[in-house]
Amino acid sequence: SVGATDSSDGIASFSSRGPVTVDGSNRAKPDVSAPGVGIRSSLPGGGYGSMSGTSMAGPHVAGHVALLLSAMPSWKGQVGLVEDRIAHSAVPRTTGESCGGVPGSQVPNNTFGWGRIDALASVSMVDVGIEITDSPDPVAVGGELTYLVRASNTGVVTATGVVATVTLSPSVSFVSASTGCAHASGVVTCSFGSIIKGVLPTKSIVVTVNSGGTIQSSGSITGTLYDLNSGNNQVFVTTLTGSGADLKLTMAGAWNPALAGVPFTYSLTAQNLGPAAAGLVSITDTLPAGAAFSSASAGCTHVSGTVTCDLGTLNSGTSSVVSITVIPSGTSMTNGAVVAGDSVDPNPANNTASVTTAVVVALPVSLEVDALAGGGVGSDANGVFEPGEQVVVNPSWQNPSAGAADFTGAASSFVPVSVAGGTYTIADAAAAYGSIGAGATGDSRGATGDSYELAVPVPDTRPALHWDAQFTETLSSGAVRTWTLHLGDSFTDVPRSHWAYRFVETILHNGVTAGCGATTYCPDTSLTRAEMAVLLLRSKQGPTWAPPLSTGTVFTDVPIDFWAGDYIEELAAEGITAGCGGGNYCPDAPITRAEMAVFLLVAEHGPGWVPPAPTGTVFSDVPAGHWAGAFIEALASEGITGGCGAGMYCPDSPVSRAEMAVFLTSTFGLKLY
Repeated sequence: SVGATDSSDGIASFSSRGPVTVDGSNRAKPDVSAPGVGIRSSLPGGGYGSMSGTSMAGPHVAGHVALLLSAMPSWKGQVGLVEDRIAHSAVPRTTGESCGGVPGSQVPNNTFGWGRIDALASVSMVDVGIEITDSPDPVAVGGELTYLVRASNTGVVTATGVVATVTLSPSVSFVSASTGCAHASGVVTCSFGSIIKGVLPTKSIVVTVNSGGTIQSSGSITGTLYDLNSGNNQVFVTTLTGSGADLKLTMAGAWNPALAGVPFTYSLTAQNLGPAAAGLVSITDTLPAGAAFSSASAGCTHVSGTVTCDLGTLNSGTSSVVSITVIPSGTSMTNGAVVAGDSVDPNPANNTASVTTAVVVALPVSLEVDALAGGGVGSDANGVFEPGEQVVVNPSWQNPSAGAADFTGAASSFVPVSVAGGTYTIADAAAAYGSIGAGATGDSRGATGDSYELAVPVPDTRPALHWDAQFTETLSSGAVRTWTLHLGDSFTDVPRSHWAYRFVETILHNGVTAGCGATTYCPDTSLTRAEMAVLLLRSKQGPTWAPPLSTGTVFTDVPIDFWAGDYIEELAAEGITAGCGGGNYCPDAPITRAEMAVFLLVAEHGPGWVPPAPTGTVFSDVPAGHWAGAFIEALASEGITGGCGAGMYCPDSPVSRAEMAVFLTSTFGLKLY
């Protein structure tokens, strides 16, 4: 029921008083009061007038309910909750009259009930909460522990007069707290003042831990406004306290990157940074996936990829170091380990350590064949492996890791390549490279003198003009390389004694030429411009490359069916030549040494490249004003030519096929082995 009040919050004379007696319950009435005197109201038949009565007070309460439910939609259907909120947010009213034996000075009373309703007060609800976090956890005895007290408000309005009360564990001593906090007898009171909805202010409290075990502190929070949820007003925080030993683990790899297949050592250091000793200390190392265990320090055992090292007792301020060696594989490896003792560690964050290391493999660099004395029967140490020789084969390898590595090698599978026939013998299958430094390149002959020796007797019939064999080398690190060995004495008209012998064998091996006949090369024959186009582009692009089909429209003297037409037109397309003038290419004309200098360098550097200005002092027959002087001097500067003898270049002399072999090999870096 609702009592009626006037504009001065006095009770109307016509407003009923309690208690309820008709049913014998003697219940207090009214529940609340609301304005009911001189209320502007609509009238029957239309219009407005001033009316009085509890029937004017009741609609105020109905409107109050609607406002409250709009603020708190979740309260719909919860009649008791709505009634309680309206009653307890009412403005208390008292009177000098007593009704039903209840003094009017008491609230509630039988005149006003709980008082005159207050819509604003009823929706002025907050939901303050408290959260406390501890750090570090666990914490050492004697160490400092910090409590972070966080207040919150998820209510309808700004919370006011918010105060958090933290009751400290008897196992700690107060040290300090944020501004706005006060400590007395183990209780810290922190004033947060007003808290806007959604804001999370914090205060910190620092204490010293006095004993080990588990300690617990508690906190509560209050405010001046109605709190619609008391379930988050209290919190407990539990902290594990340790003995004072603080174990720390560090790990270092020998270097980075490591080399696959070569032992790699980790150094692990356990330290005790705390004030007390740690007993039963051990390091457990989970080895990198794919890495094989090799060895470890005394006191360490390995089982299924895990190494456990027992260190015993570590006193305060002491440390212990162990080494674990693995054989790396793959491209990267991560090693992780943890240290533990027989007591709670106040700082577990430093109990673990890990190291990630890149893994690289040994790289084959080059191959030296029959270049060194010491071979067997028939070896002439001329740098070419000929049938009838037992030669020294000396590979070189790079160690791309950041640490030195020892290598040995083994040769196997010495067989022909793409041909049938011949006999292939591994006379010495072992090589030793010694220690190759970080990033360095080494070979077996220079390091230890222990290199491979291979032999191929002279066959009754040469298997092919271009005759290659191969063998497989396996290093002790696991790196494998199949090396290809060209067998010389290929052309009957280019014997070993010929000045261009090795160069001719090189362009044959690289697929640049197959000679001028079945077994001949014609080394002294002048090279035509058509032949030059073919040899030049095959040297530059490789033997498997093929130029686009010719059109027969680029040069008037190179029809579509000309045997070298594809190459000549591609030479023009790449900007290497514009022909010999008048729209012609002159394919059958011999090419001069001056023209060759231009062709070689434009092919090497591109059509936009410009050589340095000539000096006229490099060759006596190439003055500064010579049309190709800049290219000829650049050719000499790059080490491609030393001229034709006696300080001359012979720019107008035709280029022989032997000279062309030298030019192509030097310009494009063609390798025989």
